[in-house]
Amino acid sequence: MKKIFCAVLASLVSLTFVACGSNSSDKTTTSNSSTSSTSSSSETSSITDNSSAKTPAASAIVEAIKKSYGEDFPHSESIPMNLLNSEFALTEDLYEDVAGEVAMISTNVDRILVVKAKPGKADEVETLLNQAREKRVADTLNYPMNIAKTNASEVVRKGDYLAFILAGKRNADLTPESAEGIAYAKEETQRGVD
Repeated sequence: MKKIFCAVLASLVSLTFVACGSNSSDKTTTSNSSTSSTSSSSETSSITDNSSAKTPAASAIVEAIKKSYGEDFPHSESIPMNLLNSEFALTEDLYEDVAGEVAMISTNVDRILVVKAKPGKADEVETLLNQAREKRVADTLNYPMNIAKTNASEVVRKGDYLAFILAGKRNADLTPESAEGIAYAKEETQRGVD
């Protein structure tokens, strides 16, 4: 009986991954200063951008940050709109362009979010990103292996562009709470900041 149950459960999990992986291009939201279009449901859509060539697109910045981590950034997907709202409390009235990536494995906390704030809104966006960071640090006890990485996360600002960076390789040989573990995590975060 247990073997049959496990086989059925494994099949359902496999089907779920296959179903979630299809049609991801149909579930995107594009946003820039002139237009904002969403697919049929903003709850299931993902964030991308469609910015002008005059300023860097948020997605290009996300890709550059991901590239700095190379294979150390886990398999990821665009941050879903519901996560953009629930985790970061960002609403469309605050940004012109936004893009992000989040790890597809729940125990992996890696995420990168880049926001181009609307004029006069950068301070508010920065506050919201820092609040999201503080909440994530407080919630780290769910997965103690992520303590150092989460504590090393940063909110970086350059003009109206802001980035939330929580990424980097985890060193299993170091205890996350140790000084060495924390220093290592800070070095890993700095790869994305640079």
